[in-house]
Order: sequence, then structure tokens, then C-alpha cells
Amino acid sequence: MSFGCLIIVAGTVFQVLGVCRGLQVIHFYYSRALPRRVSQSVHAGHVHPIRATTELGRRLLAGRTEVCSFHEWGVLDNELAPEFEAWALSPDGVVEGLVHRDRRVIASQWHAERTPEAADAGRSIIRYFYNEL
Repeated sequence: MSFGCLIIVAGTVFQVLGVCRGLQVIHFYYSRALPRRVSQSVHAGHVHPIRATTELGRRLLAGRTEVCSFHEWGVLDNELAPEFEAWALSPDGVVEGLVHRDRRVIASQWHAERTPEAADAGRSIIRYFYNEL
């Protein structure tokens, strides 16, 4: 996701879906807070635990308790802008999924399409994005 695209659609009726860096760009757009460097040994090319923090998160994760991340930067839960709600977190406090409280914006920090094991959660996110957001 590019920042320019987000500038164009953020104030419209269009839905916005961010994946990986897209989550970080979305958060920066609304908060102007830069992402933080996170543990490479946990998040850069590794399977790590994830937990749903809301009912939406439980639906979207579709029973997943692990994801495979490919990032070195992230948004920390204690720095999440008030416009957002985290629907998934890693144990070290990195926001793995967020949704805007008032706008049609949702994001995940991990690529559901990169691993076959996470495809069920990816389908849940896409269904939510198209049908309910």
C-alpha cells in the first residue's frame, strides 16, 4: 500500500485493507507515529504466536494461534492510536491486526497468503473486508 493511495481513499466511502507494511502505513497516516523496530528473531521470517484480542479477532483468525511474519518493524499495542482497535497481538505487544473504530479500514501485519497454514485466516479477513466492513 502506498501512502499516496491512502491519502486519496482515506476520506471516502472506499474500504482500505492493509497487509504487512500496509498496517504500518495506515497507522502512520492517522497517528503520525512511526513504526518501531521489533524482534527479528520473532517476527522476521518466523512462525510466532498470535492471539485474538476482540470478538472480531476471534472470527478473523479462524482458530489460528500462530502466524508467519516477515517484518522488522511494527506498531506496538501501547502506542496504538486511539482511532484504532487491535484485533490481534503477538505476545511481545506487536499489533498483528487493527481496525479503525469509525472508518472502513482494516489491516493485518502478516501475509496470510504466504503460508498455506494461514490461508483460512486470510480468507476470513477477505470475507470480512468485502462483506462486512
